[in-house]
Amino acid sequence: MPNLRCCSSSSLSLPAESYIYQLCAAGPASLAAISSDNSLRRFDRSSLALLPDGLAKETHAAGVSSLCAAGDGLLATCGKDGTVKLWDARRAGAVAVFQAGTPIPPY
Repeated sequence: MPNLRCCSSSSLSLPAESYIYQLCAAGPASLAAISSDNSLRRFDRSSLALLPDGLAKETHAAGVSSLCAAGDGLLATCGKDGTVKLWDARRAGAVAVFQAGTPIPPY
């Protein structure tokens, strides 16, 4: 079995008791993460430092549930409220919001 070694670590500027739900590539030099504090963070892939303007708090009213790269510098998040939001690193806040017909039922 291969040996694993830690080459870098970071709290990713998460508040205490928060944890990451999902990570994805957010361009050639950055990563994005959604977390249990309902935030979207973008950080440098090499240093794991939070990027300037790399934090969007309260991304979805009922909580964020999924994240993916959407091409051309865009990220897409899905919320438990039935919304999908597009985020552009070049602008503050969501640049588009799509609403499903009915909210996702709780588990």
